[in-house]
Formats: sequence, C-alpha cells, structure tokens
Amino acid sequence: MISQEIQPDDVDLFVRIQAAVAVVNAVKVLKGVTASRRFHRFFERKKRLSGGKL
Repeated sequence: MISQEIQPDDVDLFVRIQAAVAVVNAVKVLKGVTASRRFHRFFERKKRLSGGKL
C-alpha cells in the first residue's frame, strides 16, 4: 500500500501491483479480504439481520 485517505463516506487506497497482475484481480483480492474480515467482525449482527440464515 502506498497511501490511504479515509473520509466519512469514502476510502481512497493507492497500491502498487506487479505489471503481470491485472487490476481487476487485485481489486477482487482486496474486496474479498475486506468482506471476509467484515463478516467475521460483525457475524452476530449479520446473523440477526438475516434471521439466522447465512
């Protein structure tokens, strides 16, 4: 990660990736890691909101 800037409703993230890695693949990895961490952090809340069906 080169730098990050966080606003109340927006996050700007600047990263450096190898030329052989497609940007879309790098974004998929970042989104996947973020979703996984959020799911584990707020598991009980998601469970309540989904009626226990995951």
